[in-house]
Amino acid sequence: MGDQIIDQLLALATSAGQWAWWLANTNFMIALAGAAAGAAAGACAAQWIVERRDRKRRLIEEIRATNVAIMLAFEIVNTFCALKWQHVRRLKQTFEAQRKELDAVRVRSRTSPTPVGFELKADFETLQLPQLPTTLMQTLLFEKISITARPLSSFMNLLRSIDAFADAVRQRQGVIDWCKQHAPVGDDVLIPLYFGLPNARGQQDRSYPDSIEAIAGYADDCIFFSKSVMEDLVAHGTRMARRYGRAAPRIHEPDFSKAMQQNLIPDRVHYADVMGAFRTTNARGA
Repeated sequence: MGDQIIDQLLALATSAGQWAWWLANTNFMIALAGAAAGAAAGACAAQWIVERRDRKRRLIEEIRATNVAIMLAFEIVNTFCALKWQHVRRLKQTFEAQRKELDAVRVRSRTSPTPVGFELKADFETLQLPQLPTTLMQTLLFEKISITARPLSSFMNLLRSIDAFADAVRQRQGVIDWCKQHAPVGDDVLIPLYFGLPNARGQQDRSYPDSIEAIAGYADDCIFFSKSVMEDLVAHGTRMARRYGRAAPRIHEPDFSKAMQQNLIPDRVHYADVMGAFRTTNARGA
């Protein structure tokens, strides 16, 4: 009895297997399998198209953001170049020339702190730092552009240099305001204060000469670091445009040949230690 049941089950299984094999090889099942495969391939192709379109969209957005950041950096470079050309260079050169003249008179007269025959021509022109687009530039660099390492380091150095420049301007203005409040100020007070020399009571205040040195130095720092950020952004934007293809927007490349001819751009060799830590511009996805 048991053997008969087993034989019947085997026969049923064989019959089901033959039916399944036949069904799998019918035109209907072949068409169904082909349709399923086609649907899967179509879904993959559609997903690839969507992802490619998203990558293109992100690239074009980043290229546009990079172009904006380049122009903001250029604006900062141009602002400090103009300050240096119109005010800072003259201020420092006039101060140094007056100091040399004072030293020569002191050697001849052997008197201090008010040498005979020296006429002080104090340059008390007020300096003002224009509004700079650093906030917008910071948003672009940290949120919209996939750039890291050297350009971000240069930008942070730029922010510190701008703050230091503004502090030096305020320090100088403080001395100017004091002189105006206590006018007329005699040469016995003004000359030592202007050049940071000991006065008749042996007191020394170097606020004014130190502010002149700081204004000139930090103006150069602001020019160098903003130009460095701009150059790295140009390189980054060029790489992004190359990835996008021939339809990519043109990357802005400001020209500083005139500023260099006027000796407004500080020599890179003075910043070798700061920039030496970054051999190349590092950008995510570059």
